[in-house]
Amino acid sequence: MQYYVYQLIDPRNSKPFYVGKGKGERMYAHEREAEGKSQHPKCKVIREIKELGYVIEYKILKRFEDEEQAYLYEAEVILDIGLENLTNLVHGGNINTNKRSNNCEHRAMVS
Repeated sequence: MQYYVYQLIDPRNSKPFYVGKGKGERMYAHEREAEGKSQHPKCKVIREIKELGYVIEYKILKRFEDEEQAYLYEAEVILDIGLENLTNLVHGGNINTNKRSNNCEHRAMVS
C-alpha cells in the first residue's frame, strides 16, 4: 500500500503534534524542512525537540492503496485529536469541507 497517514510525536510528552498523509519517505521530510528557516509551527516544535537532545518519534497509523481514502482518514484523525492540539494549519489535505463533514457524520452514525 503506497499511501499512509502518520503522526509526528513529541517524545517529551508522547503526544502527537502533527498528522499528515504521505508516501515513500514523506514523514521524514519535516525534519529536513525544520533545518531551514521555515516558521511553520511544526518546524518550530521540531527544532525545540532537537535542541533539547530528543528525537522525533514517527508513527504510521494506517496504510492505503487509495489516496482519497488516506486524505479522508487524515482529516478524521485531525478532527479526533483536535486541530487546536496539533501544529497542523488545516483540518486535512486536499478534500473539501463537505466530504470531511459527510465522512465525520457517517463515522458518528456507525460508532
